[in-house]
Amino acid sequence: MGTQNEAIDLTAVLKKDGSFDHWQMDYNGNQSGPGSYPAIQIPYGDKADFTVTITNPNPYSDPNKKITFTSKDAIWVAPGTTKPTGPTGSKTKEIHDIKGEGTAVLTFKDHNWKTDNLSYVMNFDNANQLDPIIQNGGGGPPDMQYLIVYLAVGAVALLAITALVRRNRLRNKLQSTESRNQ
Repeated sequence: MGTQNEAIDLTAVLKKDGSFDHWQMDYNGNQSGPGSYPAIQIPYGDKADFTVTITNPNPYSDPNKKITFTSKDAIWVAPGTTKPTGPTGSKTKEIHDIKGEGTAVLTFKDHNWKTDNLSYVMNFDNANQLDPIIQNGGGGPPDMQYLIVYLAVGAVALLAITALVRRNRLRNKLQSTESRNQ
């Protein structure tokens, strides 16, 4: 069980007239465009930390027109292969700790607890959405809150066993003392 560090570079490709045309995605050294964006695979037992970088946030002739992730709801996520169409219902416990909204670098984490596809849409200011897929293999490490619960239950069980052992030792000692006194 480990953590995969997933780095995705996005390059805005412009039309001859200078308007946005499409995204070029660079993932693991492979560049792809519309219709061929790769599914990102997270193997069984791993979790993933994603870093998505817009490599050319200032492609336009207007220096005030920058491409950034939207400052709110920069990523929508839904289980399965159906592209989410809005932030409602896009909250999943698999994707969390989203940071960098309103900037050119977005980071997020994937628990990878369940085997499933996660369709996601990244939203931008001054550019079109991008909607690749994450293929989760499942079996990711437990969430820290669950780990704390498991440890607390284990500690309580250990205390109960210790108390029972002490009680039995004391009872045996008392019985031994009583039998000697008779």
